[in-house]
Amino acid sequence: MGYAELLRCGAYGAVSDEQRDPLGQIVNSANYLTSLVNDLLDEAQIETRNLSLNMGLFSLRAVLWAVHDRMVVLAKNKGLNFELEIDAAMPDQLYGDEKRVQQILVNLCSNAIKFTKSGGVGIRVFQPSPLQWATQVWDTGAGIPKESRDEIFMPFRQLNNSITRENRGTGLGLSIVKQIVEIMGGSIQLESELGKGSKFTIVLPFVPQKEITV
Repeated sequence: MGYAELLRCGAYGAVSDEQRDPLGQIVNSANYLTSLVNDLLDEAQIETRNLSLNMGLFSLRAVLWAVHDRMVVLAKNKGLNFELEIDAAMPDQLYGDEKRVQQILVNLCSNAIKFTKSGGVGIRVFQPSPLQWATQVWDTGAGIPKESRDEIFMPFRQLNNSITRENRGTGLGLSIVKQIVEIMGGSIQLESELGKGSKFTIVLPFVPQKEITV
């Protein structure tokens, strides 16, 4: 990946447009394989109950804007809008696993962008109760049939339609998200309407700082 990136940016000499395209394909394929390996490692850790949380104080808004800045580029490349809405009542400092919270959001947003052809994708964060906080990732994609809504959270499962056939994947992303959310003491809900889009809502508890172990 490193050498391909250096070649593409011209570190070893001028690169023609004809050469830049296959170099881009190398980088994209390497990123895909890296993501695949990471998903498989996460799934293996979850199955053997070896996945642990790295708890600490973190800035929720910093995480949200980091995800926004990363995802807005992918959305714009497909001509999609990307929105971020943060309830003013939400505290900025949370206690939890910053890396896993970001992983959940990136996974859900990447899926939403991947499977949305027009319209937009967004994140909404709010506080449904004094003891909980929630994040929603919504899209204006094709929607998910009722009979498939449980299946998509199973490992190595993907919907079989024209959109999924255009987008390769392992079918591990949503399974990993669901299991990490449950390890964090939360829950995930799905609302979807065919032809209008989907909304994944994750509800997590506010964790007291003394609760360090998982």
